[in-house]
Amino acid sequence: MMSETRGALRVGSVPYLNARPLVRHLNPAQPPVMELRFEVPSRLTTLMEGGRLDVALLPSIEYFRSKGYRILPGISLSADGPVQSVCIFSKVPIERIRCLALDDSSRTSVALAKILLKRKLGSLPRLAVCSPDCRLRNIEADAALLIGDAAMRFYSQNAPFIMDLGEEWKKLTGLPFVYAMWVVRPGIDTRELEPKLLQARDEGVARIPGIAVEASRELGLSEEVCLNYLTNIMKYGLEERELEALRIFQGLAAQDGLCQGDAPLAVDH
Repeated sequence: MMSETRGALRVGSVPYLNARPLVRHLNPAQPPVMELRFEVPSRLTTLMEGGRLDVALLPSIEYFRSKGYRILPGISLSADGPVQSVCIFSKVPIERIRCLALDDSSRTSVALAKILLKRKLGSLPRLAVCSPDCRLRNIEADAALLIGDAAMRFYSQNAPFIMDLGEEWKKLTGLPFVYAMWVVRPGIDTRELEPKLLQARDEGVARIPGIAVEASRELGLSEEVCLNYLTNIMKYGLEERELEALRIFQGLAAQDGLCQGDAPLAVDH
């Protein structure tokens, strides 16, 4: 494979709590040298498409919408059941939702919500757009899809009705859901980067208690909530069950016209 000759690798991550174990101990100054930036998932996608990032912790739907991207092995942001950070918060029972406001900063979450609601309700409600930090009582829609740290804060406030997308996916498939993975665009040599990412992941997972304390102060969530989320809810591997879940997600998304159905899972080895 031909590779580009360039300086520092340009690497992008989401800024959310769930990614901290993957990037907290990722030292950009250690070889291979990198420039690390944090953006919401949809922005990472735009930067990758424009050639302004080489590697990104990219939403899984974007991999299936791309051409020529590769998945770096062994690492993901996934959950095997309820996830708490990707939820529909509703004023009415879920089956009575007529208008859903979407936080479109994560296209994977939007795609997953569409897939699950179509199969749960038989059809999609009317869709609108809301800001990532919207308040349910301040929007005209019956419900809102929120992700990341905003969803975590909302979850702890006990909205009247909550549909956890990770929980619904588990009911539908019996598998975990992969929210994001490290993805590299064509022509980038990542042979030195891959062990660095794996080492950062392992160090981060080993030091989750400290990450939880730090995140609690910054996000306004209790240490207990942060620790439970990072330890018991989020998973950071990419093994056969996660790969099978990705294949099923691709098939359902393609069936609903949300992505291509023929993009292979190109995982580096």
